[in-house]
Amino acid sequence: MADLTVDPTLDPTTDPTLDPTTDPTLDPTIDPTLDPTIDPTLDPTIDPTLDPTIDPTLAPVIARTGDERAVLEAFLDLHRQVVLTKLRGLADADAARRLVPSDTTVAGVVKHLTMVEANWFPRLLAPEPGEEHLTSPQSGQESWTIRADDTVDRLAAGYEAACARSRAVAARFPLDHVVSQPQLDEVNLRWIYVHMIEETARHAGHADILRELTDGQTGAV
Repeated sequence: MADLTVDPTLDPTTDPTLDPTTDPTLDPTIDPTLDPTIDPTLDPTIDPTLDPTIDPTLAPVIARTGDERAVLEAFLDLHRQVVLTKLRGLADADAARRLVPSDTTVAGVVKHLTMVEANWFPRLLAPEPGEEHLTSPQSGQESWTIRADDTVDRLAAGYEAACARSRAVAARFPLDHVVSQPQLDEVNLRWIYVHMIEETARHAGHADILRELTDGQTGAV
């Protein structure tokens, strides 16, 4: 039986009890049918304080008010992500294709950075038995050499594993932790982070150009 206390002539937009699609918990000035990208109050994942062109999921954006370590880790992780993005989606042959006079290829960038991760984090901070910090030009050159079994999937997995090990090792030490380094005498973890950001960002740029030359794909991330 209808509620006799309700006037059936009322506009349902003025009486939410007459319209089951009306959410009485919302501010009546908000249209619940709005696209959440237009009305950020309807989507908790959208940060209304950010410029809409900014991706709120990027590590440096999340860490924008964080402490020193959080910022260093965020920027390094961003460039690691870029490197993997430039590799993934390529055929093995395209990833290994030489488009410049040097040995620099997309596959080579990832293989080289895999060595660099191991060299500057675990091999320097907490080496396992038999591991040593590499400094010879030969070891650097070998890291650019692509072999038949260096597939895109294998290179990506190897790089991800190296980055995960780097994070785990670095987490054990404060930024001021100092270790011996054959060429520089001593470095602290803070310096290692900055060096790795510089190294990874530089090669991410190389991979970005090579990927565009390969299949036309562009993009900052």
